[in-house]
Amino acid sequence: RNGTFETALGPDWQVTANFTNSGISTVRSHTGSGSLHAIASAAGTGNGNALFMTPVAGLTNGGTYTASFWCTTPTRGRRLTVRLSGSGLQALAPDTSPGTIKRRFDTMGAASPDDATVTSTTVGGGALADLRAWFIMNAVSSPRQLLEILTQFLENHFVTEHSKSFDYLDRYYDEGGIIDAFATEWEYREVSRWRQALLNPNCTFYDLLKVSAESPAQIVYLDTVESRGDGTRIANENYARELFELYCMGVDNGYDQLDITAMSRAWTGWSVDIVDRDKVSNPFAPQSRTYGFYPNNSTRGVSNIVGTWTFSYKTNFHGTNRAPILSEWSPLASRTNLLTLGPKRYPARMGPPWAGQPYQITLPRRTNTQTNSVEDGYDVIRSLADNHFTAEYISVKLCRLFVHDNFPNPSANPALREYSFYDYTSPTRSAEADLVHQCMVAWDTPGPDGRRGHLRAVLKTLFGSPLFRSHGGSLQKVKTPLEFAVSTLRGLRAATPNGTFTAGTDGYSITGRSRTPGSAPLVRMGSMKLFDRDAPDGYPEAGPPWISAGTLAERIRFVQTTLMTSTDTNKADGIAGGNLNVADPVALLKLKTPPSGWSDAGAVADFFLAILLPGEGQANLDLYRLNAVAFLNTSDDGSQPSLFSLLSNSGGTGSPYDLRVRAMVSLLMSTQRFQEQ
Repeated sequence: RNGTFETALGPDWQVTANFTNSGISTVRSHTGSGSLHAIASAAGTGNGNALFMTPVAGLTNGGTYTASFWCTTPTRGRRLTVRLSGSGLQALAPDTSPGTIKRRFDTMGAASPDDATVTSTTVGGGALADLRAWFIMNAVSSPRQLLEILTQFLENHFVTEHSKSFDYLDRYYDEGGIIDAFATEWEYREVSRWRQALLNPNCTFYDLLKVSAESPAQIVYLDTVESRGDGTRIANENYARELFELYCMGVDNGYDQLDITAMSRAWTGWSVDIVDRDKVSNPFAPQSRTYGFYPNNSTRGVSNIVGTWTFSYKTNFHGTNRAPILSEWSPLASRTNLLTLGPKRYPARMGPPWAGQPYQITLPRRTNTQTNSVEDGYDVIRSLADNHFTAEYISVKLCRLFVHDNFPNPSANPALREYSFYDYTSPTRSAEADLVHQCMVAWDTPGPDGRRGHLRAVLKTLFGSPLFRSHGGSLQKVKTPLEFAVSTLRGLRAATPNGTFTAGTDGYSITGRSRTPGSAPLVRMGSMKLFDRDAPDGYPEAGPPWISAGTLAERIRFVQTTLMTSTDTNKADGIAGGNLNVADPVALLKLKTPPSGWSDAGAVADFFLAILLPGEGQANLDLYRLNAVAFLNTSDDGSQPSLFSLLSNSGGTGSPYDLRVRAMVSLLMSTQRFQEQ
């Protein structure tokens, strides 16, 4: 009924108090001449505060149906929830499936043609909390697990800070929701471009570095946004420093302070501006001239412009007073007088064919009146992407990500400065140094497109190595809070025949429902705020910074509340907006194993040990198995025997059998082994 909303709402539609002004409108339509204009005077909270129809004629219990709808983008930060349910519209969080949140961001920057009340320029988009939820839900549910791991690696490696973007945009807007949406869209666009690049078989490190360099979030974060080299102005050096130190070559690895000074001039003029949405990829696009609240050019203030904030190159800000980068500098050289003696050369430890080769970057003369002067920046990152120090530094980081923490970290150990540990000429070099060298060779080998730095070639080398594939290569790393939360849900997640899953999350219940996530689990487990790291070195990959008595207690707390039933009064656990991290281990057990083992404590323990602690030999798991079986055969008071085999396995959620399995799985996930990967 009312499929295209051509006629008045029938009596089977329930219009609750906050929605009494809603009705059929002919201002907008999709396939017919009308639409439903939903007007809410307050936020919806469930079927007592919504527009809903019950019963829906023709629907039967247990059937599979699709709720299909078209809508204009809600304004003023409001969100639309549509649900088809056998029990009516229930109170739930906004639709947070990854696809739906993605569509919300993809509409960012569209003009609002009929809402004269927004002082902003945009509708659509999403908040930082939405982006975090999207990020988590992809990590939990995506079949492309390596893509999710690499996405998180890049987001953490090329770190940016939402709060700094927010502060920058605050100079133009008064409304926090609008500022949040713009700052979040920068992060979303950056991550989306990385994901798109990673799916290309010919993706190189240059492609990923280019995304970061062009990201408005990065331009603001490391202060090129207002860096100028014209006239007597001195370029800001922050981005140049971190480009060498943290993004490409590594700390004190083949460059010095005067190289930072010389390179900083290449980034002058790299700024941001608001442009028409269809020009988001054009750094020379003029500022948008589409106006919102005052559509007839009554005000030209930035806050009244409709468009999208993006990378904007200011040719007149670019400095041309340059010297060759990565040079051997004269003793008389200074930040204002860059005198060179020749190019820097790779050290002897690099071995053939690299040792002794020059790696200086010489930029051609371009004036600051030419648009092609932007190529200074691109020339720099092309050269850095092919630099052997960069190949070494990124290879070390990837090995530390996928193999173990103990690849020496020069920045953390003064005795290993200048990467002296990695002497590729030594016949007794370690297996770690040898693997890094093999990755560098793969990096330096041109791919089918003739370019170097192909990530797939490097990863293929890494994943084929004995260090990665041997038994000793498993469970050698401590999970970060993000990895721990995702693995808790992913380890218990499987699709059921009716299209549901045995574990899941709305994302917000892990990262928080506000820009400042407060008591969200990731914050409790180690102050991890996705997309809002204040230090440019990113969150640590090694285990020690994440492990303490307090953070371990929070990990156990997360597991226990996730395994609780939805009716458990302790499940909310202070998580703002409620805890929608859910798991049904009994449903998973019955989905994957034959009924003959459902009441066998040993068979049940073996099943969960196999999926939660993979890659271990049986002997290593004997004590875990003994504890799990003993737990299943002990009453809830923890002291009296209670044979698991005597519990009915057909009692459903909340039955003694269900609760005992949930608690046993919680026990296994609280052990040391599950903290490792």
